[in-house]
Amino acid sequence: GGHNDGCDPRQHLPRHRNTRVTIRVAFGRLDVFYGRRLVCRNRNYRNPTVPRKRVKVYVADPWYHRAPARVGQVVYRRLGRSVRRVRRSRRVRRTRRVRGGKMMVRRTTPLRRNKYVGAVRAAKSYQVSFNIKPWGTAHGWRNVLHFTTGGNYGREGWRIPGVWFFSRTTRLHIRASRRGGHNDGCDPRQHLPRHRNTRVTIRVAF
Repeated sequence: GGHNDGCDPRQHLPRHRNTRVTIRVAFGRLDVFYGRRLVCRNRNYRNPTVPRKRVKVYVADPWYHRAPARVGQVVYRRLGRSVRRVRRSRRVRRTRRVRGGKMMVRRTTPLRRNKYVGAVRAAKSYQVSFNIKPWGTAHGWRNVLHFTTGGNYGREGWRIPGVWFFSRTTRLHIRASRRGGHNDGCDPRQHLPRHRNTRVTIRVAF
C-alpha cells in the first residue's frame, strides 16, 4: 500500500505566465505534464479506487485555507475504454475517447473556503480539468479543489482527486486515491505563474 504516495515535480511554475498542466494515470502510472513536457511520474497506479458513494466537490474544501487564486471551468469527465499511451519521449501517439463531462464551475472566480459546488458519480477512469490563475502565495497547505466521498484524509475515496499549493509557493500538490494508497499522487516541480491562467488536467485511467 501507499496511502500518501504521489509525485512532486521540482520545477516551480513561472509567475505572470500561462502554464498548461496535465495529470494522467494510465497503464499503472501517474504522469504530470506542463504543456507537453513530462515533469513527474509515479508507477504505483495499478489498482483503482471506485467508491459506490457520490463524490462531493469543493472549490476550495472546508479543511484547509483556500489558495490565493482564481479558478473556473472545472469539469469532471468519465473516460471511455480507448487508451492513450504516453511514451517516455513525451509525445502522445493516440488520443483517448472521453464521454460527456459535467461542468462543476463555469465562471473563473476567487477561491472561497468550504465552497461546495455539487456531486458526481465516481468512475474507475476519470478526468478533472480546470483553469487556475494564482495571484500570490501563503503559509501552509492551501486548497484549490477537493473531490471526496466523505472526509479529508485517511480513507480511499477521500481524495479523488485533491489539489493544493505547497506552503508559500504556487507549486501544485496533487493527490489521487487508489486501492492500497488512499493518499497517492504526483507533485510537479514547476511553480504556476502568477497573474496568468493555467489549464490543469488530471487524468486517472485503468
